Amino acid sequence: MLIAYTRLLMVAVVMGSAFGVASAVESVVEKEAGTRAAPVVAQVHEDLRVANDARSRQGAELQAWHLEQERLATALDGVQAEIARVEQELAVAEAERITLRATQERHGSGAVPVAQQVLADAARTTRARLQEAAASAPPGLVSLPADDSIDAVVKAIELSNRAAGQVAVELAAGHRQDAPPDARTAVRLLRAGALAWWMTLDGSDGGTAEMVAGRLELSALADAAERSAIRRAIAMVEGRAAAELVVLPLAPFRAQVGAAP
Repeated sequence: MLIAYTRLLMVAVVMGSAFGVASAVESVVEKEAGTRAAPVVAQVHEDLRVANDARSRQGAELQAWHLEQERLATALDGVQAEIARVEQELAVAEAERITLRATQERHGSGAVPVAQQVLADAARTTRARLQEAAASAPPGLVSLPADDSIDAVVKAIELSNRAAGQVAVELAAGHRQDAPPDARTAVRLLRAGALAWWMTLDGSDGGTAEMVAGRLELSALADAAERSAIRRAIAMVEGRAAAELVVLPLAPFRAQVGAAP
């Protein structure tokens, strides 16, 4: 009887020790799991912060794009209004010419020189205004008449009106800000209304372009993603790439809008 009681006591001690070891092992495992999970949780928090920052920047870019669209629409409305006004003046001059021609047919040829003078004056005035507009517009937006004739002026107005609603790529030469003042760089110029972007012929560099006092100024962009967007947009307009949504950089134009009174 004493021997059986002693064996039972030893079994109880062994089982108690086993349970203690199991509890200790479970505690170590929990601590190890917590130690390994901490970096993962920190990385998840960092990824969420980066995603929130990217979403904020994207929202700011979209808002700036909408503001620039409104500014561009206003600028195009101004150009079209000026073209409409000039066309109205030409229509009035043409009506006067017809009236003077009818008068000449009734009374002789004395009215013809007067009508010719009126048309010549209107053509010279319109050509001068087109030259002023071309000095501050991207290349290809405003067409200039070859001479002071009424036919050449009317044709230039029609071409300018058509170009205002088009997106085109043209070869041009401009002045880079990081180059000597007299140096000129040949570029592909992407024009959308009154805005323009450029890319070197080898595609290695690009940026935004603006006309300043009749001089095409080329501002380079340091961001590789923005240069890539310009490169893809030019390829799409030239038919060398499939159409896709591309967001072109607007930073210089946003600065110009902010500086406007």
